Amino acid sequence: MKVIWDYAYYWGVLSQIFFQGRLTDLALLGSVRDELQHCQRLNLAVQALLRAWSGASEKRNRAAMLDQASMPWFAELNRSLNDRLDDAAFKARIRASTAQLRRLAGEILARARDCDPALEAAALEALLAQPDYGGAERLSAAPREDETMLFAVPAG
Repeated sequence: MKVIWDYAYYWGVLSQIFFQGRLTDLALLGSVRDELQHCQRLNLAVQALLRAWSGASEKRNRAAMLDQASMPWFAELNRSLNDRLDDAAFKARIRASTAQLRRLAGEILARARDCDPALEAAALEALLAQPDYGGAERLSAAPREDETMLFAVPAG
């Protein structure tokens, strides 16, 4: 979960700013400030959840290789770093990434709560209850609403 979250945040937000050559474009970054701040808060809340979940876990996971490339949305997120976006497309990308991170955070929270319903996640729940910043645009290869973004839970 942590690896998937870390890469999704890195490729979907932080790397987009760098790869799109927007590090010093303060006007453009300011236009998506709310989304960027929301993503930062989501990251902090998900990291706290993952630490709490790990601390409460019985560490029952068996060693297994998970093929991250088998998740089309994840492979596309990495591929998208090669795109060249104008200002409008960059804003749309950040909004779509924000929506995607919100969905992924919700799935991670649900998976964590399936394992331990008592896990503390008030900060994450509050963030997920906020509006989605107009992220109606979907990233290409994004899973349908009825599909999970995460790997299936292994049997046993």
